[in-house]
Amino acid sequence: MRFSKKNMHYWISAIISITGAIVIFIAGYLLNNFIGAVFGIVLFVLPLIFIYIMYNRDKVLYTNMLLKTHKEEIDIDIDNIESICIDLDGTLLDSNEKISDINLKSLLLLQEKKPKIQLILATGRSYQAIKKIPNIDKLKNVHLVCSNGALITKIEKYDPYYENPILFHKVNDIMQYLNKINVNAAALLDKGNLAIVNESKTEHEYFNNWVKRNNTEQRTLLRDDKTLQLRIWSQRQDLPKINSFLKEIGVKIFYHQRKSKAYLEIASFNVSKFNGVQKLLKLLKLNMNSMIFIGNGENDLHLIDESYYGVAVANAEPTILAKSNLIIDTNNNSGVGKYINSLLKNK
Repeated sequence: MRFSKKNMHYWISAIISITGAIVIFIAGYLLNNFIGAVFGIVLFVLPLIFIYIMYNRDKVLYTNMLLKTHKEEIDIDIDNIESICIDLDGTLLDSNEKISDINLKSLLLLQEKKPKIQLILATGRSYQAIKKIPNIDKLKNVHLVCSNGALITKIEKYDPYYENPILFHKVNDIMQYLNKINVNAAALLDKGNLAIVNESKTEHEYFNNWVKRNNTEQRTLLRDDKTLQLRIWSQRQDLPKINSFLKEIGVKIFYHQRKSKAYLEIASFNVSKFNGVQKLLKLLKLNMNSMIFIGNGENDLHLIDESYYGVAVANAEPTILAKSNLIIDTNNNSGVGKYINSLLKNK
């Protein structure tokens, strides 16, 4: 449980209870009073158990409250739907980052029965990361909104029809700054290749694993390179000064936490999944009023809210659950596939 104003009363109760228990324990120990010492230990443990139970109860009540406020459920006629947009991680993909057989077969069936419906996958992943998903190549004629909206292409091959790279001078300024403070960084370029533009002397396991996984070669960033995404790996204590610098530069920051360490994904200032999907719909001469969106995370909030029908998997963030028209089964239980199958069966 993290400290915040929201749960301050739990922490105050815990501090008072633990302090009292320690005093009783020490007094019992000094007075050679075994019963007093045991009583102090009991007083120490019981309040912690009570606080833990109450805290989790409040979380459940809060989630239930949000569930009661989700948008009105609408009867869907799939013949009136022109596009279905689906998030990947935590939505279409399970916890092992795979597409279940049910999910895959439902999408193939959708394309077979309703070929006019445009299928869109919107994700923070790069095109190359998407192509590494097992069985993803079985899907054809699917639009990909990649790198949080910085790139739009078809799934079959890398042939972008929209790109929104970070301006070179901004990338260069960021690199020079990161070199000074000895922080790892790498650039994801438009043609899918990766450039390690700064490898610091400080070990960072996630940086090392990422480089190894992507078979990246170190080279200097060139002026004609288009950087769709910049990844920065940092110790957590360095984040405030890095954030401050990036805000001065004027770029979009996506924050990811891994235990005591973190990495940042940097994109052009106006990049977002919502803007990317909106751009794609405009190119297809479609709009949000005929789109179903299925998602789970905070970066899906705008899409859930603005689409004609917003669907959340049951494992979604509470704010996403609150904004959705419908809550379906979890990503690990093939919620997307079951939902699409139910739409098709109703016809």
